[in-house]
Amino acid sequence: MLKNILRVVFLLGIFASLGFGANEFNEASNIVNSADTSGRKVLGTVIKWTTSVALPIICIVAGMVMGYSQQKKKAEQDQNTNKIYFVTFIAGLVGFFVYILIATMLSQALFGDTSYIFNVITNFWKSAIV
Repeated sequence: MLKNILRVVFLLGIFASLGFGANEFNEASNIVNSADTSGRKVLGTVIKWTTSVALPIICIVAGMVMGYSQQKKKAEQDQNTNKIYFVTFIAGLVGFFVYILIATMLSQALFGDTSYIFNVITNFWKSAIV
């Protein structure tokens, strides 16, 4: 009989401790939600900086380097160095169009809209200049 009473008291103690500890789970949920919100903000900032600053620089510079190296090899063979800077400039423009293509594909893949990322880039540069 004493064993049954102790079991009932023990079970009531467990249920009471879970009932009183329910607020702790709410606090843990708030911490997880806050971490999720912060993580999304960080990821959004990384995407903004990558698509607005790093990606265009990489595409344009890579195009210019490839154009310069191609034209340099060709100029050494032909002994004509006049076109090197013109071809480098044109290759930079091609790199810019490659950037537009990559940004469009990223926008479609991440957001389902091909123009969304360009709105983000526009807002990024508006806030950076003002």
